[in-house]
Amino acid sequence: MHTIHLDTPIESVFRLRKEHVAALKRLNITTARDLLCHLPNRYTDPHELSTIGSAETGASVSIAGRIIKIEAGKTWKSKTPKAQGVLEDVRGDHLTLLWFSQPYMAKYVSLDDVVIVTGTLGQRRGEHTMINPVIQQTGSAEVLSADSLFATDNTVLLPVYPETRGISSRWLHEHIKRLLSHGLHEKLADPLPASVRETLNLPDLKTALIWVHTPKKLTHAQSARKRFAFAEIFIVQTHRERQRALFAKEKSYALQKAPLLTREFLQMLPFTPTTAQQNATRTIASELKRGSPMCRLLEGDVGSGKTAVAAAASYATIMADTSQRTQVAIMAPTEILARQHLETFIELFAKTGINIGFLAGSECRVFPSKTNPAEGTRISKTQLQKWLEDGRVRLVIGTHALIQKKVVFKELALVVIDEQHRFGITQRRRLAVKGARVPHLLSMTATPIPRTLALTIFGDLDLTVLDELPQGRKKTQTSVIAPHERARLWHMVDERLTAGEQIFVVCPRINAADPNDERALKVRSAQEAAEEFTQKLPNRCVDLVHGKLKASDKEKIMRKFAEGAIDVLVATSVIEVGVNIPGATMMIIEGAERFGLAQLHQLRGRVGRNEKQAYCVLVPNTQSTTAFKRLNLLSSTTSGFTLAEHDLMNRGAGALEGGKQWGMSDIAMEALKNMKLVERAKELARSIVTEDLSLARYKALKAAVERMDQKLHLE
Repeated sequence: MHTIHLDTPIESVFRLRKEHVAALKRLNITTARDLLCHLPNRYTDPHELSTIGSAETGASVSIAGRIIKIEAGKTWKSKTPKAQGVLEDVRGDHLTLLWFSQPYMAKYVSLDDVVIVTGTLGQRRGEHTMINPVIQQTGSAEVLSADSLFATDNTVLLPVYPETRGISSRWLHEHIKRLLSHGLHEKLADPLPASVRETLNLPDLKTALIWVHTPKKLTHAQSARKRFAFAEIFIVQTHRERQRALFAKEKSYALQKAPLLTREFLQMLPFTPTTAQQNATRTIASELKRGSPMCRLLEGDVGSGKTAVAAAASYATIMADTSQRTQVAIMAPTEILARQHLETFIELFAKTGINIGFLAGSECRVFPSKTNPAEGTRISKTQLQKWLEDGRVRLVIGTHALIQKKVVFKELALVVIDEQHRFGITQRRRLAVKGARVPHLLSMTATPIPRTLALTIFGDLDLTVLDELPQGRKKTQTSVIAPHERARLWHMVDERLTAGEQIFVVCPRINAADPNDERALKVRSAQEAAEEFTQKLPNRCVDLVHGKLKASDKEKIMRKFAEGAIDVLVATSVIEVGVNIPGATMMIIEGAERFGLAQLHQLRGRVGRNEKQAYCVLVPNTQSTTAFKRLNLLSSTTSGFTLAEHDLMNRGAGALEGGKQWGMSDIAMEALKNMKLVERAKELARSIVTEDLSLARYKALKAAVERMDQKLHLE
């Protein structure tokens, strides 16, 4: 291997085929640095071996045994190269091993080799299977002793890396070891200040890389993983604290009448606001008074009344200084959500005299219209842009179209962003710099976020939680129906449709799985469900919506459903956030065990939007007692935040919907279970930023923060 640098392209470091380069890119590995920092997510620990008979299907396990069959071949239909073998464990049970796109594994192991395989235990045609397992040569038959506890303190742990099609964990380990042997890890500057490492007794970066990739003791691996988890959270916290500090230095609008005006608006509402809504409005009003910009995240379950709080803040902003013609912009991630906000604001602002603009890709309108207040006046985008620039339109609601360069405001004083986790920090900031002064920022989300994640990912925002639902709202009745009880399900469907109500059906995948693909998720697809409902309900209108449809087609179908023209809408989780269909009273979720509890809770929130009793039926694709116990939690728990915390602690960070969205590694997401670690990271990050906002004395940390900032700007 020739002399390499950290930023050397990976294809210049090793001789790689095109498919290897593509596979590494899917793992976000494009440079030597990326490969060196690609961390294992677990280790094969000989102290924790399972037997085939004792392991639970679907669990990630390590099993020791002897190879009694091994051969290379191709799959029957797609002709994908594969290796296939059979492992016999200490009890004589057999496990079929399959490596897709890795035919060379047939040469890596031989008959009678004693090995440890690690992977997810599956079932295929009544046989135990493991797809693309990581395999470790033991070189010893002691592993097959009766107690299977052959390991000693000198046993080398084998790292198991996140992999993808065409790149195995074993390939990654071998190539990372080559980088380590050439001392590349010694060229990395440690972003963790020495004072922070000493405070928490963490190893330095060079030591941690050796320990995490080639551990000789489990304690070394654990110490290294703790260090990397803390470092990533600490860097994120430092970035967010720095953003917060820089933002606080900016000048914003001091709206002195905001407390009085928000109280006035709450009294105008056609319902009594909850205590949580009143408290949130009071907090926001006090921040609107000050001269520095508000930066707040409003988090609340579906139906908790976030929009009314945002409307109160908008009213106060616009009415606080009529001579200044202060403006408000409200941005939603989809056009259908933007339209829902438009309808709500038209109703709430009907007697205020405030005009409302609507800006989306399909059209622009201004409300109210002199001839038809309900419809508004359709105008050109150029005209609306002109009225925003001269301050004639005080409130505008729209989609990403609001952050286009051509959209200029006269006095943008408040920005409200709905389902803000759908937007990156850069997109939030892009809307927040569209005025002469920095506007106040109010973000909203109905996505249940564990507190540790909120403190880390949204560390630049202050947090307010709406933890009450309006009085009189009926609790959605949630039940779990086993796969063999579908007759009961059809009876419930008939009752709801006969009552003139509508039904959602949600499935975890779009199309049916290939029966010859052992790796495919074998659950009812949206396509299959749509065909079944169409066949069983010939006199009803059944339609299908999913993420691969064009945005305009999705909008059209959802609009028809909202208007009552569709009786049963089959969908993927594309309908999870924000869609308001008052006529829908039943939610059926197929393959429910495939969803996180917080995500199921959000899906459940799509029904029960009126005074009628709503129902949520969970139909798992398994008879597993563990799955039924977890799903039954939804019957007794109405708090999305409680369910999100449960998923984090019991299923791991990977169960959090949007985990990939946060842009954090698995190791850091897993560390979010530790509240003390997260709070300590925040405390130390704030201390360093307070001491040195420019980070001039922490060059490696500054470089890491700037790399993160650059990454965010490329969203």
